[in-house]
Amino acid sequence: MTSLPATSYSGYFERGGNGLDPLRKLVIRSATAWESEPLASLLLCCFHGSGGFNDLLAHWLKSNLMRELTIRFNRPATDYLCLVAHLDGKLVATVEMVLKPVPVAYQRGRKADMRHYVYVSNLAVHPKYRRLGIAQRLLSRVEEVAVSWRQPSVRLHVLSHNRSALKLYQSRGYRLEREELDWSNLLWPRFGGKWLMKKRLPEPIRTYRLP
Repeated sequence: MTSLPATSYSGYFERGGNGLDPLRKLVIRSATAWESEPLASLLLCCFHGSGGFNDLLAHWLKSNLMRELTIRFNRPATDYLCLVAHLDGKLVATVEMVLKPVPVAYQRGRKADMRHYVYVSNLAVHPKYRRLGIAQRLLSRVEEVAVSWRQPSVRLHVLSHNRSALKLYQSRGYRLEREELDWSNLLWPRFGGKWLMKKRLPEPIRTYRLP
């Protein structure tokens, strides 16, 4: 698989102009541990950008991302999944989902299989492949997996000033559960806080054995 460069991304991705469906060759699958390097490069590109101070920190940031991904890949497959999207043989997007325990204070009265919830993170689409519907397809696959895990809902965080992300999640049926503040609000109060958003999922189809 082609690996993303560590600091320079210009010219790496190209889009065809043949007028056909740009996602006709999109492949979404589970990632594997050996893909931590290209995944770290993609996350670095999407969340940290390039140029200036970021270029000086690129190697350190990428190493940390690779280490964190390796740790997550070692989690049981029953409560963690990283999806990757490839288009024309190039890694263009990713998303992670994990099964987290509900805080103990909220577990009382819940059934055993309702004491966890699906949390989505690191939804990243390369800048040159945005606005094509790739994020929509990744979220759709995430929700399918969550239903197969017999979970009733999916949660994720989004920065309240990230209007494009909010529009995406709201179009998928995610609704504000609560607004959260953290230390970053003290440094950049104009950016607002984080929103915890939730989407209720359809119940999984149950199969019944005939008597």
